[in-house]
Amino acid sequence: MDAAVYSPVLSGQLRRRPLALALAGLLLFVPLFRAANRPLPLMLAELAALVVAAYWLFYLRGFLRLDPALRIALAALLAYPLLYLLPLPFAWWSALPGRADYATTLMLLEYHGSHAASLLAAQTELAWLALLPPLTVFAAVLLLDVARVRKLLLLFLGVAVGEACLGLLQYGDGPDSILRLGGLQTPSAVGTYVNRNHLAGLLEMALPVALALLAATVGRGRAQLSYTRNLKEKSLEFINRYSHHALVHALAASLLLLGLVFTQSRTGVALGMVAIALSVFAYARRLGGSNVFGMVGSVVAAAIGLALLAGLAPVLQRFTEDPLVDARWEIFSSSLRGVGQFFPVGSGPGTYPYVFVHFQDKITEFVNHAHNDYIEWLFEGGLLAALLLAYGFFLYLRQWPRLWEKGRWSQFRFMQIGAGIGAGVLLLHGLTDFNLHIPANSLYCAFLLAVFLHPADEVDAPVRPAAGPTLPISAGTLPPSSLPVFDPAQSPRNPFLDE
Repeated sequence: MDAAVYSPVLSGQLRRRPLALALAGLLLFVPLFRAANRPLPLMLAELAALVVAAYWLFYLRGFLRLDPALRIALAALLAYPLLYLLPLPFAWWSALPGRADYATTLMLLEYHGSHAASLLAAQTELAWLALLPPLTVFAAVLLLDVARVRKLLLLFLGVAVGEACLGLLQYGDGPDSILRLGGLQTPSAVGTYVNRNHLAGLLEMALPVALALLAATVGRGRAQLSYTRNLKEKSLEFINRYSHHALVHALAASLLLLGLVFTQSRTGVALGMVAIALSVFAYARRLGGSNVFGMVGSVVAAAIGLALLAGLAPVLQRFTEDPLVDARWEIFSSSLRGVGQFFPVGSGPGTYPYVFVHFQDKITEFVNHAHNDYIEWLFEGGLLAALLLAYGFFLYLRQWPRLWEKGRWSQFRFMQIGAGIGAGVLLLHGLTDFNLHIPANSLYCAFLLAVFLHPADEVDAPVRPAAGPTLPISAGTLPPSSLPVFDPAQSPRNPFLDE
């Protein structure tokens, strides 16, 4: 093996290994302590993200390796909160939409100095720091090779299955269960999260990934079975090598679905049904990568998916509940009034909980989020937030035709499609909740989007026949290029033949 040829590749792999290990640590850490929705775990995640980002940016020069469109998106998201921290002359700031009452108060206090565009600069700084973990994970995953991305995706799936199992145990043990780890006393499954809707957000993201792996592995290895001699060997070959992968993924998908049901989240169960329907549409005709079961397999897969949807429909009506169903509409209405008052500048990233108080009419409780991520972003960021959202959705939609190709799909292609469906489902959940403002779920969504947008062009390795008895091969059966060539000029001298 030529060291001069292989050392750059090996060096690049070794340099990316710490990056992959750091990402694995972040994926494991963020859900442990209230989904990092508390100051201390969030601060630790931000510090880790700063270290990873520095390694990615300066040592690996990751920014220069990104696709130009993704480079623009990443730079714009990082710069977006910082623009609201730029100091403006007081006269300019007071002329911005929605600042008149605040400017009057400051003038009564005889303050006439410069002011950041944000109404609360400290909250905008915190919002910028909270962006670092998801953006760092997103950028770092794009730089990893397919093998490491696959392992990280399996790790994410393992975390989600663990949360689902914990939620099922909590539900079975009751509201006072010690397994709730000091959280709220609620009959629903919450895992290590505080809110059942946020656990539902994690599980609905992971469900299409598990279904993708199930569809990719079921029936795999059928080509290898033809090399075995009898039915018994074929059966043992299938059971020992291939079916256990599909069974594990089927078990994972079942646990995720059960955990989702027992969160009792109406939106979560509904979006789980959407994830199942989209997965059936995407995978039914490509089981095993190239539809190894033919039309019969596709029909059976579609029938199973429809049966699941039919079974979940009464669950959605009777088992789930939404205590905020009426309050949400009042919050939406009041928030939209705030959007209109501050448009096109917005109140500043991270300021919603403190500014929305002035728009509350019938609501007497403190409202920390708009229960609609997009309305809250428009409230805080105005036109700039709308442009960033539009650009992000453009990149997401642009990737689907690139992945949706005819013919055989590799296992990683299934993973990418599952990640795209999972991230899309959480983006839909943002219409009725604030999952994207929960640090753990925002990081996982960024991770899935990076997998979905990963620039991999991988095909499965060719199928190798099963090991069998070695047959003698005559020289006449070898191709000419493989026959040894005798060259007298290069052969060593035999001293016993010297005269």
